[in-house]
Amino acid sequence: MRAVLRNIRQRLGPLWWYSLLMLAVSQTGNLFNFIVGAFLVPDILDAETLGAVLPLTRLAAFLSVPLAVGVGTAMKFLNVFQIRGEAGRVKTLLRHSLLFTLMASAAILGQVWWSRGFVHVRLRVEGNAVMLLVGALAVASCWQPVAEGAAVGLKRFSACIVSRVIGPATRLLLAWLLLRRFQVIGYLAAQLGGFLIVIGFLLWGFRRHVQKDVRAISYAAHVPDMLRYMLFLGLFMAAGALQAAVEPWVVRHRLPEPDSAGFYFATLFGSIPAYLAGAIFPFLFPLVSEAHEQQQRTRAMLFQAMVVVAGVGAAITVLLAAFGAALLDLRDSWRVYRAYSPYLAALAAATTLDGMIGCFVSHETACRRFRFLAYYAPILVAEAAGLYTMTGWTFFRGRVPDDVWAWVHAQPIRTLAFVVGVMVATRALLFLIMLLQAWLSREAWLRHPAHAERSAK
Repeated sequence: MRAVLRNIRQRLGPLWWYSLLMLAVSQTGNLFNFIVGAFLVPDILDAETLGAVLPLTRLAAFLSVPLAVGVGTAMKFLNVFQIRGEAGRVKTLLRHSLLFTLMASAAILGQVWWSRGFVHVRLRVEGNAVMLLVGALAVASCWQPVAEGAAVGLKRFSACIVSRVIGPATRLLLAWLLLRRFQVIGYLAAQLGGFLIVIGFLLWGFRRHVQKDVRAISYAAHVPDMLRYMLFLGLFMAAGALQAAVEPWVVRHRLPEPDSAGFYFATLFGSIPAYLAGAIFPFLFPLVSEAHEQQQRTRAMLFQAMVVVAGVGAAITVLLAAFGAALLDLRDSWRVYRAYSPYLAALAAATTLDGMIGCFVSHETACRRFRFLAYYAPILVAEAAGLYTMTGWTFFRGRVPDDVWAWVHAQPIRTLAFVVGVMVATRALLFLIMLLQAWLSREAWLRHPAHAERSAK
């Protein structure tokens, strides 16, 4: 049996072997998350609170962006140092990453406390405990990428796979214990518990990389390259986090409360295609990075990943388009939102496009190429600014010509259909431009030494 598995692994290659393992194992974790999101949360939380769940969790992710940029940079260079067998630099970079995370954690908590009034008014939530948990989530969402990034950079793929089960299992248990009594505070506490158990599990496995018999070595010579990488990565991550935070924020802040609850359900089911992409991304980046550093061909891995994500995502989108209404009819707490069933397929299409875009971005950043930022960041910032501006158009009365204001105001822009339509259109435009970039760069790829050697054979 071991020989058969070994043969399968050799045939598939490391990307698809670990991705299939992750897909198989993480379905248990996805099931736990789905139980919390589809059963416990809508059954226990009232409709007014339900609509705040998504923007609050996205807000926590947005607040963690500065630290996530540092973590992403550390992940890339941990991988580089590990490939070169430079254990001393791995040890030093791990230590500095943890110290940086501690300092950024304090700054994030301070920022959350300072802005709590702004958030209370716009997301219609009350209580400082909610904001403290949002801050703790933001901090934990910073620490988890440190642990995961180091694990992936050091190619500890098995630990990453196991963490995809223990985190969701902890969230399910805590949600079952806390939701009914503490409502949204219990939900946020359950999310925090899942983060903390994963962080502890992954960090425990790094002991051998910080042992005393490994002498710490400075990586000062690599700092200019790291700063350049951090600059480009920061633009990318800031734009993506802004988009992810503003979309549910606009729905909650500018649209009626039933729309924010309906958007929660549409996002819950529309995010199903992300389960596959989530199984690929942790391994695509380090494997492409390693191949690139060794001057090997990488484009085949990119297109394989994109084709698989597109095929599975398209199938799920079609199923949700055909049976979305019937799906929401299955339970009483879902049936209330049956009118929002068309958005399930629309958001599944958006999630599929996100998955393909994510494959392309992971490939390019792993190869230290950031040309895509020339259009990626402006498009995402324009979407976020456009959504927030257009849905708040009444603010501009008297500030723009009356006929322009009246015409725009007469359009159906303060609707969920408009917001979701903009979301899908933005991702479609971005994906088409990325395809164009890949097509235009094919000449350079054909001149790549590794491909030329294969072609000659």
